Amino acid sequence: MFIEEDDEDILKFSTRHINEIFIAENDKGRIDTVFRKFSLSARAVMQKFGDVSINIATKAKKDPYEEVEIMHAVYPRSDFDPRKQDKENMPFESVYLDAESGDELSVSGFREFPFVVPRYLKASHEIYGRSPAMTALPDVKMLNEMSKTTIKSAQKQVDPPLLVPDDGFMLPVRTIPGGLNFTEQELEIELKH
Repeated sequence: MFIEEDDEDILKFSTRHINEIFIAENDKGRIDTVFRKFSLSARAVMQKFGDVSINIATKAKKDPYEEVEIMHAVYPRSDFDPRKQDKENMPFESVYLDAESGDELSVSGFREFPFVVPRYLKASHEIYGRSPAMTALPDVKMLNEMSKTTIKSAQKQVDPPLLVPDDGFMLPVRTIPGGLNFTEQELEIELKH
């Protein structure tokens, strides 16, 4: 989840899909770096950043709803003056770039890391971690297979495969519900005993 300041709502909370996020840890194992690659319409980019690259301005005039690839990076700032309160001297730097041209759209900062990146379980060599679902996944898969077998069994009981007399046995044997298997009459008598 990304938490940012907003002129209208004071704070804006927005969830981000895992496929657009790349994360990195610091030496304490805490997430302190996020890179995002995402798309916005050219119109939305103009609204969010105002002064944009010529590339985006051209796209916005031609087709305001054309998608523009944006890169957003938030990482610890190495050089900053903690006595200053401006966005260029915050502990975390935030940079938005036009992914196509590499032009900067915005450079600012945050006092605290603005992303919430939950990780339920994490091995020492992992960065992304695992959810509680990973523990239950084998049982869920087994229950799904058992349900398929139970349904197939019920279908066969309600509409079983039948033996139908014919001159000879016709292959393949049909074991599906309602399957018809043609047999010789003598074979049918042997099967009954």
